[in-house]
Formats: sequence, C-alpha cells, structure tokens
Amino acid sequence: MVMLVSAPDSARSRQRKHRCGRCGFCSDSNGTFRKERSGFLARRAPLCFGCEPYRPSAYERRVLRGWIANLVIWGLIIAWVSVDRGAPASAALLWLTLVLAEPLTTSLHEAGHAVVAKRVGFDVLSIRVGRGPEIWARRLGSIRLSLRRYVMMGGATEFITPGVQSRWRSVLVFAAGALANLAAAGVLIALGLILNTLSGQWGEMVFAIIAGLIISNLRTSVGTLWPRTSGEETPSDGAQILALFRRPSRAAADPRLSLLTATRRLQMAGRFAEAADLYADKLRDWPNDPYLLGMVIHCTARSAGDRAALARYAALVAQAPAGPPRGFDWHRTMTGWLAANIAWSTIRSESEADLEVADHAIQVALAHLPDAPEVKATLGALYVSRGEAALGERLLIEALRAAKASNDRADFCLYIAKARRDLGDAAGAGEAERLRTHILATALERPLR
Repeated sequence: MVMLVSAPDSARSRQRKHRCGRCGFCSDSNGTFRKERSGFLARRAPLCFGCEPYRPSAYERRVLRGWIANLVIWGLIIAWVSVDRGAPASAALLWLTLVLAEPLTTSLHEAGHAVVAKRVGFDVLSIRVGRGPEIWARRLGSIRLSLRRYVMMGGATEFITPGVQSRWRSVLVFAAGALANLAAAGVLIALGLILNTLSGQWGEMVFAIIAGLIISNLRTSVGTLWPRTSGEETPSDGAQILALFRRPSRAAADPRLSLLTATRRLQMAGRFAEAADLYADKLRDWPNDPYLLGMVIHCTARSAGDRAALARYAALVAQAPAGPPRGFDWHRTMTGWLAANIAWSTIRSESEADLEVADHAIQVALAHLPDAPEVKATLGALYVSRGEAALGERLLIEALRAAKASNDRADFCLYIAKARRDLGDAAGAGEAERLRTHILATALERPLR
C-alpha cells in the first residue's frame, strides 16, 4: 500500500513568493531567505535559514564529467554508424534514449535490490535515485522512495541485515540490481526480435528506442558489477560481493555488532522503548558503558519523554557497580555523546534548577565533540534557556544547517522559535515553527509499529 503523506506546502503555500532551492520550504517572508550560489552551475538560489547551499563534492563532479563524456562518445559512435546507414532521425532518437534512460535503469536496478532484500528477510529502509537536493519523496509501505535533482548520478538502496547474516543471502541482494538490468535487457532483446517485421521509418525509430534501453541496462549492469571503490570510499556491488567471499566465514565479530543491528532495526521502526530496554539489559554485561547509557537516554526520551529518560539514567547509574567502564575503540567519542544526551534531556525537561547540570555535561561533550552540530545545538538551547537568546539562536541555526537527522532538526527549530520570541520577533518565531512542520512532513518517517 502506498502511504501518501501530505506535502508540507499546500496549494496556498505553493503560491507564496519564495521557495527554498534546497528543501522546498515556501514562505512570503523576506527575512526567512537569503541568496547563495548553489549546485553544479553555482547559480544564486534562495535558501531558507535552515539550509546550506548544495556544493557538489569532487567525486560528484567526476561522476558528472564521466556521464557527459560517456554521452559524447556514444554520440560520436552513433553519428558514425548513421552516416553509413543514412538514418539520422533514428540515430538521434537512439542517443536521446541513452540520455533519458539513465534514471529509468537506475530505478530498475535499485528496485531489484529492494525486492530481493525483502524476499530474503532484510529490512529495506529507503531507495534513492540521483543526487543533490530532493525533488520528490513518497513512502511505499515501510520503504521511503526519493528522487534527487541530478537523476543521472546513480542511486542507492539502504537496508539492514538480520542479526544472523547469511553470506549467500547478502550475495543475492548485492547481485539483484545487476540481474534486474540484465533481465530487462533480455526482455527488450526478445521484444526487438518479435517486432523485426516492422519496416520503414517508424520501425527504425522503435528499434532505436529499444536499442537505447538495451545499451543503458547493460551499461548499468556491467558498471555496478565491476569491482571498484568510488571516490567516496563506497564499494560497488561487485566489490561487496568479492568482499563477502574473501571474508573468513568464522571471523571474530565485534561483540557490539549484534546489538547495533537489533537496536537499529527497532529505532528505524520507531520502537524506541524496546531499543532502550535492550541497551539497559546489556549494561549487566558492560556496566557504566557510555555508549549504552547514552542510547538509553536517547531512546527513552523518544519513547517516554526527557524526564523519564533522566530518571532511568539516574536509576541505572545508582545500580551500577563501582569502577570505570571497560574501554573500546570509540570510547572517547561515546563519552561525549553520553554527556550531550544528558545535557539535551536536562534542558528539555525545563527545570531551571538543573541548568548547572546541563552546563557541566555540555562542557564534557564539547571537549570530546567540538564540531558536532548536535552538541552545538545543545549549547545553543542552553543559552536560550538562560536568557541569552541572540547567542543561542546563532548556534542553533548553524547546527540546523549542518545536522542530518530530521527529528533533531525539527527539535532545533523549536528552540529557534523560542529564542526569537524572547527577542520580540513573533513573525520569525512563526517561520521557525512552520519550518519545523515542513521538515517533519518531508522526512516521511516510518510509521510506528
């Protein structure tokens, strides 16, 4: 079943004067927007106060140059062949099909991954086609579908493997995209053979379209199965299949891996209370562990509120045995996130007497994670709670532009609205609340189950 979520901008809001070139937020308030250069062409575009301009990475620029070079090469080949055959119209149609078929073959490729992943028991979270700012999004059951502005720049399917992962199931999932493209190419070849009785200009044009689709599918299939790693250190499907066979079948696994997998599945499904219970139970084996304690606070806050999260944290600390926690690779980082979670929930509990506790915790978080936008936002929220609205608003907007998680960004907007009210800017506070609504609507979060 397709779940259509109402767009944040209704027919009336679409008529507003300004629209953010990054997230699509609409408003008729001049103060909400600024103009900055964005995109591959660096054109000046309006951006809302919550968005940074889209600046393509060096890898994305290489991908675009490669795509253009590919089309030029095919154009030269097709032009050369058309000179001999004398069919310029069909040649032009073949080349146009190659240009336009890229998002279609990418969509088919990602659908192949998703269908097989669901069939073998993996939890499919999202399918993305293209890169850059999002221009369309819907939810198909539990899967978030999205289309980005630069549709010719590949795609991705995000899924979570079960706690007990089968090597062969993973191989099937990674190979499924290329197999879907090969199957489509096979069907198109058969269709071409069936239609070989067509003659004349119309027949040549039909064959040109079919040939373009066949070439596009074969190109996508071979390109993704070729074992390579992108400039973003992302392995291709073929590279991931090879890695599965090279990996020792009984390799020593990180003892946290099964916990990470199980709790992530629960959190992505919105079952935060169950995830919090799993983290709390594991504290019996790893007492005083900062990662577990931080995630107990985070998940309990999402399911039962910040006061309940702090109360549970205090009870767990009181029950814990004396002594330091055992170390692990990312111990220092998790200590920072634990402190940030304590500070954030303390501030949100709105107890002025506890602001000193939040202040101490945020200093610990800043010492470990000085550049994390969530930590900057927590400090900004602390300033707002203490009456330093101007300083707090600046930090919160800076964090809002850098943060990725939709729920976090929506929370930051609430404190931006509070800061603006404290500064006497009622209209600006309303814009912050409208942006929060827009962020949550476009996020299309998975329904609770």
